[in-house]
Amino acid sequence: MNDTNWGEYVMSKHDIFQIMNDYHSDNEILKSEAKKAVIEDYSKFVSYIIKEKFYSYRKHWEDLFQCGICGLLKALENYDPHFSKPTTYFYYFIVQEINDFISKYIEGTNRYYSRKVKSLDESILKLKRSGIPEPSARELAKVMNLKETSARNLIRIKHISQPISLDYLIESNLLKDNQTYVEVLVEKRMLKEILEKAVFSLPKNEKKVIERKFGLFGHTKMTNQEISVDTGIPSNMINYYFKKGVRCISKNASLLSWRKS
Repeated sequence: MNDTNWGEYVMSKHDIFQIMNDYHSDNEILKSEAKKAVIEDYSKFVSYIIKEKFYSYRKHWEDLFQCGICGLLKALENYDPHFSKPTTYFYYFIVQEINDFISKYIEGTNRYYSRKVKSLDESILKLKRSGIPEPSARELAKVMNLKETSARNLIRIKHISQPISLDYLIESNLLKDNQTYVEVLVEKRMLKEILEKAVFSLPKNEKKVIERKFGLFGHTKMTNQEISVDTGIPSNMINYYFKKGVRCISKNASLLSWRKS
């Protein structure tokens, strides 16, 4: 990419020197406005980088865009407009964040398991077409002629190679009102990271139940009875641990801090 052509992909509604002054001020409102300003000015630049450098991953555009915006915000920490153009400096942070995402989530499986995961996807589609909207590991194992444990392992590999989905926990009106589309994307990604850490910090039984109830971190969504069989937790205790786990997550210090911000 030629730096001389990047200017047309920046909206430049705000002065970058003023943005950086506000960002490094002690005033949280000014800092927040600085973030919004840089996102507004450089969102088109992020989109351009994805289009030019990561075109083969375009089906993951929304995830790549979120990563690019996060890279852009990380770049603000040490950027000095006196020493380099913002596009030159921001470019490397945006690309690095997207590359990290691709390496960890999109290309996270080797070729052998990639073929197996493809077969799994085909089996899931086949079962959905036959009237089973959310096939269980047992149903998939039967269709694929595998042991149930092998099917579960494949499901976990499939999820590990994709972004962790915590949308079930996010859809409870945690996002703030009056946000732009881009702001919502960034907030959602940051919130996912906070929730991931919150789930991992749960006590053992609460963590097991939450993971399986919502289908997180490679687990398929399970009924209370399936969770009981899979974990050994008595079925009459599943709802107790589930509610306790949700309460723990809602009281997580990082989440409370995020909601106040």
